[in-house]
Amino acid sequence: MKTSPQQLSGRGITALAAAGILWLGTGCTTAKYALPSHTDIPELAQLRERYDALDRQLHLVPTDRNGHIVNVAVHELRGKATGSVVVLIHGCLSNHETWQFVAPCLARFHEVWLIDLPGCGDSDKPRPKDLPPDGYSPVAMADRVMEALTARLEARRLQGQPVPALHLVGHSLGGSVVLRMVMEPELRERYPDTLARVDDLLLMAPCDVGLNAPVPAFLPIVDLKSWQVTVGNWLGMVRQRTYSSVAGGYNIRNRALREDAELLHAILSNRDTRQALQAMLEQAVPWDRETLRPEWPEIERQKSLYDNIDRPCLIVWGQRDEVLPEWMGHHLRDEIPGAQLVELALCGHSIPREWPDKAAAIIEDFIRERPRQVCPLRLTRGPDQAVASFLQPAGVLLENND
Repeated sequence: MKTSPQQLSGRGITALAAAGILWLGTGCTTAKYALPSHTDIPELAQLRERYDALDRQLHLVPTDRNGHIVNVAVHELRGKATGSVVVLIHGCLSNHETWQFVAPCLARFHEVWLIDLPGCGDSDKPRPKDLPPDGYSPVAMADRVMEALTARLEARRLQGQPVPALHLVGHSLGGSVVLRMVMEPELRERYPDTLARVDDLLLMAPCDVGLNAPVPAFLPIVDLKSWQVTVGNWLGMVRQRTYSSVAGGYNIRNRALREDAELLHAILSNRDTRQALQAMLEQAVPWDRETLRPEWPEIERQKSLYDNIDRPCLIVWGQRDEVLPEWMGHHLRDEIPGAQLVELALCGHSIPREWPDKAAAIIEDFIRERPRQVCPLRLTRGPDQAVASFLQPAGVLLENND
């Protein structure tokens, strides 16, 4: 069904609001242009200062999938040299800056590599029509990320440096990419040496086929038209909607930042990033958009590949996630052999932004395989095992319940 100009304030702008909902994990409220900057919040300002102070190198790594070259950005942050690298992969409507408050915490113990997925950040942004039909699928992006990591590890080896172990961390769609990196047969065969360096994977609210449910916020974003954004920008409605989405998008008041609203506005307003985003969402899971029903044969095929996950796997989910509800985490945990699940109270979908200190602590604890007492969360090791409660550790920021 075609959308008329008269429907701009309805369906078209609803799609913009849904874009904010997808990224931040909740609905819209009244537009608020007076959002704080991270510089106005002492704990975030301190983390950002530490992030900016890290020695870093940006590598644009050419990746070739079926003859289509795309440069993938790898931001290498020189943290403590311990022989391991934490690889952080962002989700939709975002880029490597998703991890700006998490990375400095992890850099105390590891090197940290931040990936920009194709179509995002400093990576190339090819138009979907210039790529194969699955050019922005999780498998295609996983292939390119694996090729980029392989190239960077080989560069280390050629320079006479030790080849580090890899800890893969992905948020939202980035979690799906991480899963594909480890479980897809074609990638396991193509990158055996790189896969051998992967010690474990940590998935923050991953969007993957094992969830077996549609995500309503996805569809209107896929359907968003350029003219709707153009007219919406002319009327000032795009910025208004992005600011209101960010303002109402967190369970913690001082995590709604001006920088996030401006990034969201920039992504939606730029044709290349918006079209890449739409392709990512459309190709994220096998769903028939006409019937809004799963493509079960393909879903079952992909789910069968979970058995290939032969590394420790931790799933982290916010109990107030309104994009991917909490029950999805339990379902995915049961699908992945040996997976564990951590649930974060007072947290929505955007875990690295809402609770960066806890996100970093959970990542570090999982890597060390030494439980640290972190509150408030529940660690569930399986459907038949008891839930354990933990207390706040020293050195980790306390909750802000305002």
